[in-house]
Amino acid sequence: MEAGLPQTQPRTLIMRHPGSSIWATGLQFLATGTIQHLFLHEELPMTKPKLPGATAGLVLGGLLLVFPVGSMAATIPAPVSGMPPINTSSPLYIVNVDKGVSPAGVKLGITNGAESENMNVVGTLNIQQGLKARGIKSSSPYVIYEVCNLVLGAKILRSTPAFGAFAPCKIVMYEDHGQLKLLTYLPTYALKYFPKNPEATKVARELNRQIINVMKQAKSGGL
Repeated sequence: MEAGLPQTQPRTLIMRHPGSSIWATGLQFLATGTIQHLFLHEELPMTKPKLPGATAGLVLGGLLLVFPVGSMAATIPAPVSGMPPINTSSPLYIVNVDKGVSPAGVKLGITNGAESENMNVVGTLNIQQGLKARGIKSSSPYVIYEVCNLVLGAKILRSTPAFGAFAPCKIVMYEDHGQLKLLTYLPTYALKYFPKNPEATKVARELNRQIINVMKQAKSGGL
């Protein structure tokens, strides 16, 4: 022990993560000086370590026990019953098309679903057909449907004109390893890039619901 350093014994800390039943015990902090503990709110005298690397490993290991990676789910229920939850950390919402439903059935479902939500299909871009027209072989269907609710969209554009960069809303049908899928870019996620506006957020949530409901009808072939 060097002269002038307090000759205190290593302290054992017990920490509990809020909302969790995980306890980390026996963490021996052997660092020189003091550290302020977030949970205990006290300064603890420390002894000088002989193996800094080992000490850091103990501390890191303890923190991983207290705050396990991936323990917090980043999902919320979909606003439409029977549809998968929304991953709030991703801008995309993806669902599988029901078995036996063809691309033609998906198109019918999008048309009928949009009509039921007072939306319009304002554009259709068939990538597969476009490639074939240019002599490029493509065996997988890929269609971008542009859907719009002009009344709701205008409400967002009044307060957030730059939101037009994400308009109109799109539903994409594509094939992945033999499975037809539908995906969209959620309006609520797009609003994260702009200053908070309660009215725009409310409208974007309603657009989420409408688009997901159209996707529900599309994935079942309009049934």
